[in-house]
Amino acid sequence: MSLDTKHIKTTSTKHKYSKIAGTLLLIGGVQWFLAVMLAEGLHPGYNSAVHYVSSLGIGVTSPIFNSSVFMLGAAVVGGAGAVIACFLGCITA
Repeated sequence: MSLDTKHIKTTSTKHKYSKIAGTLLLIGGVQWFLAVMLAEGLHPGYNSAVHYVSSLGIGVTSPIFNSSVFMLGAAVVGGAGAVIACFLGCITA
């Protein structure tokens, strides 16, 4: 009985990239949600039933909202890169 070490290595690499992708997407989404909640509380006169969420990007809360959107974009790009690396690892194995 012999072990196929190539299969084990490919599976662990695939698992590593999928965990990285999931972690990046989760962290990006959670930090954006929390930043929006914070910005809604700090924005004077903001009402989520009346105003668009993009209005948090101007005024007092713009540093919070805009940096959060930037970090969300970076997390999505990083997560997409990890998903692509996972699939490329599956194809070349």
